[in-house]
Amino acid sequence: MKKLLLVEDEEYAMEDLKDSILGLNPSLEIDTARNGTEALEALASTPYDAMFLDIEMPGMTGIEMLQRLSPPVPPVVLVTAHALHALDAFGLGVVECLLKPVDLERLRRALERITRIENAQEEVASAPPPSTGNPGDVFEADSHVLLREGQRVWFVKVASISRLEANGPTTRVFFPHGSGVVNKPIGDLEGRLEPRLFFRINSTDIINLDAVDHVTASPQGQLFAHFSDGLELPFSPDRSRLFEKQHGI
Repeated sequence: MKKLLLVEDEEYAMEDLKDSILGLNPSLEIDTARNGTEALEALASTPYDAMFLDIEMPGMTGIEMLQRLSPPVPPVVLVTAHALHALDAFGLGVVECLLKPVDLERLRRALERITRIENAQEEVASAPPPSTGNPGDVFEADSHVLLREGQRVWFVKVASISRLEANGPTTRVFFPHGSGVVNKPIGDLEGRLEPRLFFRINSTDIINLDAVDHVTASPQGQLFAHFSDGLELPFSPDRSRLFEKQHGI
């Protein structure tokens, strides 16, 4: 990672973020834009490795700016005072969301994640045969996602998600202190979850293996995942066989 674009309309916030980033990585070259129009012009003429983007800007919001961009879009870190406003931006190249005032440790982790994405993309580009996947779309275990239920919003660490349940065109995501709905079918989310941590056990359920208390088997060989709260979920026969193949010793 060599070159970043910061998009922020407030001068003090921009300078504070710029100083914080350079304090963590002095070798970075940083350009700035004070609104969406300036950012679009900069992105059209310069390839950036990542972009830190404020959402609440006059004239054109950060989300509206992202919607105007044509792929490929560099990894985007949202910087906002209101997490609710960031919900509509996920899926537009966003890899992380930082809440103002920006915590230095969270900023460091965001920069490290961008570097990991960049390294993964370079590995994919050099590996035969070329992969069609986009590493930036994977929800890493230590990353966070925004989930909502009505007007309530949660900022949830992916590793803390216990399971996902299909509900037609939407998916309900469960975590220790509640659940939220994602307006995507479960099939769209399955490929974005780390396979070492999440496993699809049937047509409607994906479970976090770390959240499972124990697994039992019926006399016919069908597996059942048991959770500490008493919930029991069945594996389909084919997924039972695949799970035993992958995790048997």
